[in-house]
Amino acid sequence: MNSREPVGASDPGPTDQNIIDHIALELQLILGAHHGQGYGGVVVSAARGVVTVYRTEEHAAGIDAVIAGRSDARHIRVASARHSHACLSEIRDRVSADLDYWRRRGTVLTSLGIGARGEAVDIGVESLVEVAAVEQRYDGLPVAVTVVRPIPF
Repeated sequence: MNSREPVGASDPGPTDQNIIDHIALELQLILGAHHGQGYGGVVVSAARGVVTVYRTEEHAAGIDAVIAGRSDARHIRVASARHSHACLSEIRDRVSADLDYWRRRGTVLTSLGIGARGEAVDIGVESLVEVAAVEQRYDGLPVAVTVVRPIPF
């Protein structure tokens, strides 16, 4: 992970979860709206007192400048993301638009979301056989397909 500061002694330490969540939410809104092509996501660690912002290298300077200007910057770390949240949102939307395609084939997508570190679109299916079919359909796209069985209620 490429952090602005080393992890460990320089971390602020345990911080109220509400404070860290507030910082993360603000960053999601600001960076998503104004730096969408470079913003990958955030990961929160109240135990360390930090929010890690994932951003693509080609857009790092702009995002880093926003963070450096914040009064709570000591709680923020940065790391590299392979893909922006905007890019992964488009892929997630494509998979979502394919739900009828999968239903017609008897494949159940049990979960669909975007990885918080800007790595891939996470797709859950019921069996290993379905993993291969979904991976083939989205070959070349950043997707992570895993078996995620639905939880009966």
